Amino acid sequence: MSPVIEKPNNLQTLTGRGYWSTFDLNWNRQVSAAISPVAYEAPTDIEISETLTAGIFNLVTSIISLRGIQIENQIEFDKFIKVYSSVITHLLGAPDKFIEYFGRSSPVTVEIFSDLDEESSREELFFEVQTNLSPKKANEVLSHMNREWLMKLPFEESSLLNIALKFV
Repeated sequence: MSPVIEKPNNLQTLTGRGYWSTFDLNWNRQVSAAISPVAYEAPTDIEISETLTAGIFNLVTSIISLRGIQIENQIEFDKFIKVYSSVITHLLGAPDKFIEYFGRSSPVTVEIFSDLDEESSREELFFEVQTNLSPKKANEVLSHMNREWLMKLPFEESSLLNIALKFV
């Protein structure tokens, strides 16, 4: 015989696997709301939007980190992608581009940079690729990457992304 679970108020008995049905959960919310209107309040569209937005930015950061790009200053990076959200698509594709052009053995870091001496300076992302290629070969690869990838992006977005080489 299957287990029997009785609710404390004994209004309905649930038999089966030992969990409440969707009907029970919804019914309890309606009763709670009728007794105490603040017991269950649906989130507003603004709260849902803020939660989704925060979740999206956290997801972007996690994906980039998991795919091998080290983020130097997480707080500044999060602020940057919130302001310049149009670069998110390119950021998600960046790990594959770095692997395609420089290989898996070249660590990449990203940080935010702005020229403090210039008032109209805006923040930009700087990717630093560590490479053991010769300077001549690494610059050829970087130039090829710029032509094949960065230069094909809309100017407003490509102007926010910079790549620097670090020779090891």
